[in-house]
Amino acid sequence: EEDYIDDIINGSIECGTIAMIGDGGNPDFYRWGIEALKKIGGKGVAIIKPRGNSEIIKRIRMAEDVGALAVGVDIDGAGLLVMASMGQPVGPKSIDELKEL
Repeated sequence: EEDYIDDIINGSIECGTIAMIGDGGNPDFYRWGIEALKKIGGKGVAIIKPRGNSEIIKRIRMAEDVGALAVGVDIDGAGLLVMASMGQPVGPKSIDELKEL
């Protein structure tokens, strides 16, 4: 999976587009993506699952640390049962939680 992420990131850059990385049930996926973005000077976007706010903020900081162009949260992932089954719960956000982010 780590090699795949590197290939996708490098292929995006070679094609002249913006690279994107994602989050997932395996916490290593996001870390590997961040490491791949770091190798290309942050020229990409990090997409985060709708986890608890403290976890989202932690991942935002990781993206900022490598100079990512932007971050986002895939809010449609709020109902992913597979995330919870892997010990990575996600869910919808209240207005106050969104304001915090």
